Amino acid sequence: MDRDTGKSKGFGFVEMQNAEEGRDAIENLKDISLGKKPLVVKEAEEKPGPSGGGGFRPGGQNRGGFNSGGNRRGY
Repeated sequence: MDRDTGKSKGFGFVEMQNAEEGRDAIENLKDISLGKKPLVVKEAEEKPGPSGGGGFRPGGQNRGGFNSGGNRRGY
C-alpha cells in the first residue's frame, strides 16, 4: 500500500523458506490471472542503491533489505 494515498501499489514480496519452495511457487502460479491482469511471479532482483537495499523509513517503519532473513530469498 502506498503510505501517502492508501492505494495498492500493485505488487508485493513473499519470502520463502528455501529456494526449492520459491521455484515451486513460481512454477505453480504462472499463467494465472487476477481479473483482467496476469499475475507475474518471479524471483526478486536486488537493485543497487546508495543505501545498499532496505533502509530507514521515517515514522518508525524500518524494514530490512533484500535477503535480510539470513539465507532466505525473496520470490
